[in-house]
Amino acid sequence: MTSNRENKVETLKEETKTDGKTEIPADTAVTIYQPKVSYKDIYELSNLKLGLKRIKNSVIPGLEERLKKDITDSQLKQLQKSLRNQSYKAKPNKRVSIKKPNGGIRLLGIACTNDKIIQATLLLLLEPILEKIFLDQSHGFRPKKGCHTALKEIKFK
Repeated sequence: MTSNRENKVETLKEETKTDGKTEIPADTAVTIYQPKVSYKDIYELSNLKLGLKRIKNSVIPGLEERLKKDITDSQLKQLQKSLRNQSYKAKPNKRVSIKKPNGGIRLLGIACTNDKIIQATLLLLLEPILEKIFLDQSHGFRPKKGCHTALKEIKFK
């Protein structure tokens, strides 16, 4: 027996295409994206620690000049406290210019370490939920998928 949510996902997968655009049934979009992650899950210390593990060991610090290796348990607890109190404010990105081979400039925004931890924690919490409803043909910004897997799929069809 399938659940109502699974039926909605199957309905979404059986969507019709017109003029190259995807039509999603109106009742489906609202039902599928019901949040299953609470705000408490975001500031749970164990989830923040997993988020910290997930971020890259960057060599360029953000505005606060801290690297991943500089984060202590007490700093994670302070981050947890500010999230719990809803007093946390994201900091602006550090802007860095990188020269392109053709002579242009590429601007990068480097987030501060706390912002990276929160973003990674949200990704860890939301990815398992959203991954279930993405179509197999969707390749952008997904684990173990990307432009190369999309090209392979097109090539073998």
